[in-house]
Amino acid sequence: MDAAWWRTISYVVVFAGTLFVLAGSIGTWYFGNLAEAVAPFAAPIRASATVEVFIRSDTALDTTYMDRGGYLVLGNGSDALLTTGDTQCSAKQLGDGRVLYRGVFQMDATDAAVGKPVRSLANAGFAQIEFLPMPKDAHVLQGHAFVTVNNAVRFEMSIPEQDIQDGKIFVRGLTNVFKDFR
Repeated sequence: MDAAWWRTISYVVVFAGTLFVLAGSIGTWYFGNLAEAVAPFAAPIRASATVEVFIRSDTALDTTYMDRGGYLVLGNGSDALLTTGDTQCSAKQLGDGRVLYRGVFQMDATDAAVGKPVRSLANAGFAQIEFLPMPKDAHVLQGHAFVTVNNAVRFEMSIPEQDIQDGKIFVRGLTNVFKDFR
């Protein structure tokens, strides 16, 4: 065999090896980023929620209810997928006939969602909210619920204007809320 032929073969092998290393590096980077993007949605659920609801009222309020809080539940049919709540909330008159009710709710360690992956919340069809000191027939002007799961995933629900009955506030059609869940 000719030495020039072996030299050409070694160049081809070095060139092919360099291409394999480059392809492997790009693949590791690309698929690693995909895995990291999905990882928060596969982790077990641990959640908290901050809920703010504005109602129509001229009642003079600026108080924290230490013994009457509220809750936020994500549900599907008759099943609760996630429940957050607390024994306290606050209410404040903002003027112009508006009162803000605000609560910071935590998930109980024995909640049914414990151990389930974050992505399972995408099955929620509605959210139910209640503030115990709020009038049971109030008119909700607007509101927001900010839910943080595992300090890594955050989603927001807008609470539409509605007349509530028996103190229950509902947010339906949550498809857009969970559109980024993987």
